[in-house]
Amino acid sequence: MENLPDRAELLAGLRTLSKEMLDSAKAGEWEAVVKQEAQRYSLLDTLFAQPAPPTVVAAIAACIREVLASDNTVLALAREARGKLVQQLVHLAQGRKACLAYERLP
Repeated sequence: MENLPDRAELLAGLRTLSKEMLDSAKAGEWEAVVKQEAQRYSLLDTLFAQPAPPTVVAAIAACIREVLASDNTVLALAREARGKLVQQLVHLAQGRKACLAYERLP
C-alpha cells in the first residue's frame, strides 16, 4: 500500500475542518471558510485516492453525512450574510442617490 495517511486521521481531519468552517462562518470570517474548505478538499482528495476497504465504508459514510450537515449550516449562514450585505448595498445606493439629489438643488 502507498504512504497514504491513515483513513481515521483523514476522517478526523475532515470533521475538524468542518467544525472550523462552521465556527468561522458563525463569526462571519468568510475568507477563513474559503481557506478551510480548500484544506478540506485536499483531505477528501487524499481520502478517495484509493478505493476504501469494506471495513471502513460505514465510517466514511458517517463522516460524509456529518460534513454535509455542517455544510448545510454554513450555506444557510452564507445566505443570511449575503442578504445582509444586499440590504447594506441598497441602503448605500439610496444614500448616494439622496446626496446626488441634494447636490443638484439650487
